[in-house]
Formats: sequence, structure tokens, C-alpha cells
Amino acid sequence: MRAVEKLFTHFDKFMMRVKNGKTSFFAGGRFSLGMAILMTLLSVVIYLNTSPDLDVYLFCAMIIFTWFIILFCGVAFWIPAKLYGGKSNMIKTVTGFGYLSLIFVFIRIVELPMMMVTHKAILTQSEPLQHDISGLISLGIYQSFAASISNVLVALGYLVLGYLTYRMLRVVHELGRLRALISTCIGILIISMTAVYVQAPVVEFFVFANKA
Repeated sequence: MRAVEKLFTHFDKFMMRVKNGKTSFFAGGRFSLGMAILMTLLSVVIYLNTSPDLDVYLFCAMIIFTWFIILFCGVAFWIPAKLYGGKSNMIKTVTGFGYLSLIFVFIRIVELPMMMVTHKAILTQSEPLQHDISGLISLGIYQSFAASISNVLVALGYLVLGYLTYRMLRVVHELGRLRALISTCIGILIISMTAVYVQAPVVEFFVFANKA
């Protein structure tokens, strides 16, 4: 809680501690792991719609995968930051982003109606990755008022995350405004491609693994 308070009240000072190595990777990793657990617990509400219970091994796999995605996001922002003259290393970038993963929890909360639509679309298939269901998901969101509002709130959540990441890169890597902005945009592009080609297929397998 103290870390959350400092993150929101003294953002630049907090990230300066990350830059100077006063906040360790262990601390940031532990924080992001906690966020991964919270995100998975929120997802359980949706997964229980397709099954009366959730296998403990599947639950643990979901936590590990969610944590991996958070850590990967940090790496995805470190790569362009370093290419554009960033002065910090990968560990510190991943540590800084680990604390920003708090925003993912808020995004997951408002994302629940969208997740409901997504899971229903996935379960229209007889097996995972059988068809491209992006159109079916878009139609489901359009037909559901709650999912439509959720879609907007998720987009706003990612804008906030992008802004905070931009500020983090400016402090941790000592980047100017333009270079920090370009690095943030490239990082978001990398993450978006990962979401489409890695995260989405894995989520489909998780949904089918928990299917009643």
C-alpha cells in the first residue's frame, strides 16, 4: 500500500528510486506478481460461468502466464527506449513497469463484461483456434450495452497506462519528450502484436481447459 501511495503522489520521485537502484527488481517483481494474482482472481468470475469450479493447476498456470505478460511488457518498452538512447537497463525498466501493472487490475475490473462476451464467442467453437472469431466478438460487444461501455473504459485505461509508461521512460531512461513518446508507441505496438498472436490463443486454450 505504501508503494501504491508513493506511486500516485510522488510518481517521478518513486521512479527516480527505481532508476538509482534503490527499489529492487525483487520488490517490483513481487508487486507485479501480486497484481497478476489479483487479475487472475477477477478472471475467475468469468471462468466459473463455463464450469462449476476451477482446477487449481489451471489457476496457477493463469497466474504465471499473467505475470509473464506483465514482465514481457516491461521488456517491450525497454527495447525501443534503449534504441533511442535510454540510459537504464532492462531490469530497471521491468521493475518500473512492474509497479505500473496496478493499472492492469483496474483495466481487468472494467473489462469483465467484455471478457464475458469474448468467452461466449470462444465457446461457440468445438475446439480452440478453430476459426477467427474477432468478428463474432465485435458483434457481441456491439449488441451488449455493458460490453460497449466496458470497451470504452478499457481503452481509457490503456491510455492512462500509456501516459504513465511515457513518464516512467522519461525518468528511468532520461529520455526527452519525443523519444519517450516514440518508445512508448513502439512498445505498445510490440505488446499489441503479442496480445493478438500469443495472449489471445493462450486465453482460448485456458477457456477450453476449464470448459464443463
